[in-house]
Parts: sequence; structure tokens; C-alpha cells
Amino acid sequence: MLDKLLKLVVGDMTPEQRQFATRLLFRGILVVHVAWACGWLALAGLPLPGFAQASDVDQVRRDLTERIDEVKRKVDSLESSVSRAQRQQQRTAMETEVRRLEQEIFNIEARMQELTAAGLRPDRIYGERLSDLKYQKSRVEARLRAFMTANPDIAGDMH
Repeated sequence: MLDKLLKLVVGDMTPEQRQFATRLLFRGILVVHVAWACGWLALAGLPLPGFAQASDVDQVRRDLTERIDEVKRKVDSLESSVSRAQRQQQRTAMETEVRRLEQEIFNIEARMQELTAAGLRPDRIYGERLSDLKYQKSRVEARLRAFMTANPDIAGDMH
């Protein structure tokens, strides 16, 4: 089948004529390729611009720079939002710890008052635990104050 197709194209050519036609075909392909690469086909009205012109490269560079800047702005905005959310979570965690310690202190003081009201002397362990809790609470409050001083942008949030 390929032989029949080849015979249709080349017909009754002699081997020298086939060689000439082959050389002519490849030279034609080379000339068309060079014309395309240089952009000469676009001058003939064909929509084949060839290689990029310097102005095309500059335009692509400007477009990419604009897109990169836009992406950078979005990333910076997201980083800022994430950072703020993390700082708010840290604040919430410290405030929650202060409330937990206050509740525990309240519970121990109430228990000690109950024992005193019943005429019993509270164990030394209650006093030590109360002292430890008050110390922990003061440390957490100091950390919270320092944190809020360092992060004034979240000072008014959450309450």
C-alpha cells in the first residue's frame, strides 16, 4: 500500500530525479523554517510570528512581574491574617489559663473557709497548693501583660 502511494507521488521518476526532488523538498522545508523563524511569514499575512520579538519578551516580563507582585501581596495578607489568628489564640489560651487558676484558687479558698467554719484547721497542703496556684497565676498574668504590650493590635479584640 505504501508502495502504491509512493508511486502516485513520484510516478515514473528515475533515481536521479527522485534524489533531486528529495533535495528540493528538504531545501524547501529549510527555507520555510528560516522564513518562519525570522518572522517573514507574518509579513506575508500568515499568522505565524516566528520567534518572540524583544518587545514581546518585555511585555511578558511585565505581565509576569505584575502577577508575581499580586501573588506576593496575597501571600503577605494571608501571612498577616494567620499571624494575627495565632496571636489571638495565644491570648485566648493565656486568658483561659488565668480563669482556670482563678477558679482553682476560689475552690481551695472556699474549702479552707468551710473547714475553718467547721472548727477544723485546714491541712498544710491546702496552703501550699493555694500559694502555688497564686504564683502560677501571677506568672501567667505577667506573660499575658507582656504579650499584650508586644501585640497592641489584638489588645481590643475578643472581649
